[in-house]
Amino acid sequence: MLLGEAIIVFIIAILQFIPPTKILAAKTIEITAKGLAFVGIFMVFRGIYELFIIWYSGVFYEQFAFYARGGLLASIVALTVGIILSQTLWIKKIRRNPFWIAIIALVIITANFI
Repeated sequence: MLLGEAIIVFIIAILQFIPPTKILAAKTIEITAKGLAFVGIFMVFRGIYELFIIWYSGVFYEQFAFYARGGLLASIVALTVGIILSQTLWIKKIRRNPFWIAIIALVIITANFI
C-alpha cells in the first residue's frame, strides 16, 4: 500500500515540472504527501506484524520465502526507510516542495524492491 501511494505521489510531483502550465495545485500535492505520511505509519505496523507471523508460525515455506526476499536485513532496511522518509513529510517545508516529495517517493519505491 505504501508502494502504491509512493508511486502516485511521485507521478504528481513530476507533473509539477511540466513547463507550459502547472497541472496540479500545490494544495493537491500537500494533501497527497500528508496521505503518504499517514499511510507510512500503518505500513510500519504491517511490516512488524509480518515479521512476527513469519517467526511465530514456524512454517518452513514462509520462512524460506522470507529469506529468499533478502531476509531480516532487507526487511529492516525497508521498514527503516519507510519510517524515516515517510515521516519527514510531516515537515511543512519538505511537504510543499515537489522536488523533495519526488525524491522521497522515489527512495520509498526503491526500498520496497530491495
